[in-house]
This record gives sequence, C-alpha cells and structure tokens, in this order.
Amino acid sequence: MFLINGIPQETLPASDRAIQFGDGCFTTARIAAGQVCLLDAHLQRLQMACEKTAYPFRCVGRITA
Repeated sequence: MFLINGIPQETLPASDRAIQFGDGCFTTARIAAGQVCLLDAHLQRLQMACEKTAYPFRCVGRITA
C-alpha cells in the first residue's frame, strides 16, 4: 500500500509518471527503538529531492515506524 495525494492506494495506474518515466524520490532513514533517527535531516533530504523533481512536499504530522 502507498499514498497518492494522502489517500491510501492498492494499485498504481499504468498512466502514472512513476510507471511511465520512473519519476519519484525517496530517502532512507534508520529506525531504532521505534523512532526515526535524525528525522529532521531525513525530512530535509526528502524535501530537497521533492523540490528538484517538482513534487509537492507535505510534511506529515505524525510519523510512526
């Protein structure tokens, strides 16, 4: 499952840019004791990647591991 515009989805349309062109961005974060380590740095990396690919960046209010 993943989110599209904040809505949980089970499938991705074949017409989506992620499928057609491989568009997307991600960063990896370490999880320890149920917490995201260096969360602020992780969110900064994700925001920079989104800006470079012209994706909107919406910081979530709650992050759980």
